[in-house]
Amino acid sequence: MTARPQLAPRRDRAPHRVPRCAPRCAPRGALALPGLALALALALGGCRRAAEPGPGALRVDDAAVARHVRYETGLAPGDLDRAGLERLRADLLGEALLARGAERESFTAPPAAVAAEASRLKTLLGTAPPGDDVLAEDARRRLLARLYDERVVVPLAEKMGTAAAGAGAAAPGADAMDDAPRPSSTEELVLFRQVRCESRADAQRVVRRIARGEAFEDVAREVSTSPDHGRLLRRAPRELPEPVAAALGAAQEGAVTGPVETNGAYYVLALEGRVTAEQEAPDPAELRLRGRRRAHDEARARKIAELAREEGIAVPPQLAEDTAP
Repeated sequence: MTARPQLAPRRDRAPHRVPRCAPRCAPRGALALPGLALALALALGGCRRAAEPGPGALRVDDAAVARHVRYETGLAPGDLDRAGLERLRADLLGEALLARGAERESFTAPPAAVAAEASRLKTLLGTAPPGDDVLAEDARRRLLARLYDERVVVPLAEKMGTAAAGAGAAAPGADAMDDAPRPSSTEELVLFRQVRCESRADAQRVVRRIARGEAFEDVAREVSTSPDHGRLLRRAPRELPEPVAAALGAAQEGAVTGPVETNGAYYVLALEGRVTAEQEAPDPAELRLRGRRRAHDEARARKIAELAREEGIAVPPQLAEDTAP
């Protein structure tokens, strides 16, 4: 039997190659059938590198952040330092997540309420406001976030407080120092406010602003990365990091001191006064109010984390529960 001659490959035909993106686009097993299965996979899926976000994807763009800054502070984004801008960006993201949760619960904002809120927002923006459709969408988002807070977050906070009380523990936030040992009856407490910054330069800018006459609480609400945002804190020195305790111990009442570096952050501190635990017997109604506020904050943080997981996005640290230094 004579051997069959070997056919030389045609030089005018390029060798068959599987498209480079085929392993990513084709379903499992498609490469085992490189004919119809692969062709079908490529026809249906194409060779897209990544799925494009759909029209309903959650977005917080720079223009929306700029409007949110105006709504909340009356300032332009350029008037804020980096920490203050990021805090308000995170605040807007939390609002958008709550609004998305309201949509999933089929909550709706009445058209009349949306129109009234849009008119109010237009006034806050002042000159050169965006189109009416943008204002209406901002108004709708804010109203839906409030509805979700009222109908979902508040009941959850009440349930959390009831569960804590039923277990024999104080309700969340029942005392400003519920996360620390109770001081003895004669132990001295320091009353102070703080601004936490990510860098020494940011903290030094805070010191200069306060020295120029800006109110400490206003600056704290704008730029502090701590969730207390300038609220009055009560601590025994032993509960504080050593650098903070030393700075407050050396300060005179009414003085502002800092920057103080501890735990990877920089603090500007305002000493409001010193009292003993005997003088620090808060009114029971005030304790209950603090407890409700803390429970609400914890419930809100929990729901935002759940909604963020459903959206596949990370929760900014500004929206997570935190404590004083």
